[in-house]
Amino acid sequence: MQLIKNKTLSTIIQIGLWILTAVSSFLILKKTDAGSVLMMSPTLCMIAEVLILFLWFFLSLYFIKSSFISITVVVIVSWIYLWMHRIALPVLVSGIYIFYLVILGEAFLSLCNAGRGEDRIKRILYDFLTGSALHISIFCIFSAFSIGGVAFSRILTLCLFAVSAVYIGVIRYSKKRVTFPCAQIPSEEELTRENKERLWICLAYALTGAMLLLQAARINIALDYDSLHYGLRSRYILDAGYGIYENLGSVNDVYVYPKGLEVLALPLNVKVTYGYVLSFSWWMACGILLCIFYLTGKCSTRRAGIYAAAFAVTVPGIMNMGISAKTDAITVLVQLIAIISILDDEYIWAGSALLFSLILKPTSLLFSGLIFITALIYIIVKKKQIDLRQWYVSVPVILAFGFITARTVLLAGVPLASAASGIWERLGFVTQYPFNSIDAFGKPENANLIKRIVGFFFCPVTDDLMHVYIAWGGIGTAVMLFFGFIGSKNRMLKLLSAVILAASLISILILYQVDGNYFMLLYSLAVILFFSIPADIYRFMIPVLLLNIMMCCVTNWSGAAGLTPVKWNHYGFYDHESDTVDRFTATGNKDIYEYLARDPRQRVLALADQPDCLGFKCNVQSYTDLEGSGGNVYLVKKLDFFKEFLNYAKTDYIYVNDDFLASHSRASDIVGYMIEDGSLRPTVDEGCNRLYEYVQN
Repeated sequence: MQLIKNKTLSTIIQIGLWILTAVSSFLILKKTDAGSVLMMSPTLCMIAEVLILFLWFFLSLYFIKSSFISITVVVIVSWIYLWMHRIALPVLVSGIYIFYLVILGEAFLSLCNAGRGEDRIKRILYDFLTGSALHISIFCIFSAFSIGGVAFSRILTLCLFAVSAVYIGVIRYSKKRVTFPCAQIPSEEELTRENKERLWICLAYALTGAMLLLQAARINIALDYDSLHYGLRSRYILDAGYGIYENLGSVNDVYVYPKGLEVLALPLNVKVTYGYVLSFSWWMACGILLCIFYLTGKCSTRRAGIYAAAFAVTVPGIMNMGISAKTDAITVLVQLIAIISILDDEYIWAGSALLFSLILKPTSLLFSGLIFITALIYIIVKKKQIDLRQWYVSVPVILAFGFITARTVLLAGVPLASAASGIWERLGFVTQYPFNSIDAFGKPENANLIKRIVGFFFCPVTDDLMHVYIAWGGIGTAVMLFFGFIGSKNRMLKLLSAVILAASLISILILYQVDGNYFMLLYSLAVILFFSIPADIYRFMIPVLLLNIMMCCVTNWSGAAGLTPVKWNHYGFYDHESDTVDRFTATGNKDIYEYLARDPRQRVLALADQPDCLGFKCNVQSYTDLEGSGGNVYLVKKLDFFKEFLNYAKTDYIYVNDDFLASHSRASDIVGYMIEDGSLRPTVDEGCNRLYEYVQN
């Protein structure tokens, strides 16, 4: 780049970035709680632990000459660290589960004799995509016959794992042996360059490992609102034993979101801990780093890919979502797989990946749709040929899309319940009761576009950007996009990045609440663009890297500080169930908790603050689900409307908290009327908390 070859200009740019980072850091520390969180004892202990890990990894990789011994040391230290923070077993088991999905995909594609190229990483990604879609499709077929539940999903997984492994074993030693591809070997020139930069490469590997373990070590305490609301309760609100198509009486639009991830993670849904499901998301974040490494290496060199992954692991907007049960991490992973396919002119795979993203996250329709349209225009303009001979590789994804979308149609009457009902009505769909008055879009915020853009890229400290602050791309996003568009040589990558950037800027303006997790794909593409520049300008990002590390230490989607408290004597996981029992006991709910835990299929409407009230071990939804965001406020307008809904939902019990009623007069009036007319029969009374049996009359 001519811009960088001028030493004077290069120096000015570096000084400018240091100043810009310093100003951004000052404003964040001054106008948010970042400063106080940074100085808290749990945060300081976390920083010390991560620093020790970083140094240990670096010394092991740099000074131990044997690769086998150095990697063994890193693995042992990582296992000890995960064990002390009570996440070792979930990380291991969820990793094995992902391996099963890869094996399942490999078996299917080998059976179909599908070609996937000679690159190992891309083959694993395609196998994972296919295996995930196949697992979802098979489970949904059984669900259609009212066969389901967590226990069944595990039996199904074990059977499919065994069949796939046996099949691969047979063909590996038969005349039709299918060999696994080897890793791509860099050129002699690149290997020489890597040897010269061994110090920096070892530092990059050490940073990547330390930051990944930082996220894993706080999985157990970083339980965010959305995860507790729906992502971690699949055994009660998605499949209570009879498949995913059973109407469980839930009304909020989050209960009819596309449930691809929840179905996929159902075998990992354990009563005693949330760690297994959350660890699956952590592995998805690892997959994002793998895609960033691969795409950057493809557009530049393997060395650049290593540096790109090391930088990306410090971006809060990417990694903070890797410890949430929300669908953002796996959605971005699948979208990056689609981009890999587009750059390799494998459009069947690209279409499959984009279609699969639609059963993971409702808002993926925007970004995946734009990627699809951009690729389609590119194909038409460049007169690219689409190889339709292997169309069958998309069959598992098409089936999964059909089965997951069918659930939303059956329950809500529309293919995507999070979109405004008016759109579907114009297309001929009829939204079913009780979803017929839901408008999930809300009202746009009257925002100044320039002010929001400046806040989004440089200092998200205003109230409307608070959800950007906890999943921020850092000031590096704007800087990397600027240099990336100037210096990157891959035109298709720049075109896709430009389209995603344009859509992101529009979203920043029109969204009622700007959430940082919406822009994970933009953050990822910014990293790939910048590190694929032929010129070595990575040193420019050192101040941004330091700011990113600080933000990772003080933010996460739940707002938890520090790491999971250290404990050595345990079963390998964190006991969240005991925490729930302790919390309900402390708040005077122990008898109610034990009463409801006897039957997980009992349906309860809780008039109490969420997500705490959703911790009962049964099918419980809150009053806020009905009258709040994504709900149907008309259900509580009149007592008759409310009873009609209770009858529709086949509600068994009403749980009431006095503090909640004191701040919700309408809910208090409803409870009073129903007690008077005998609709509510006292069942368990613990003072400020009571459980009533609902009696139809």
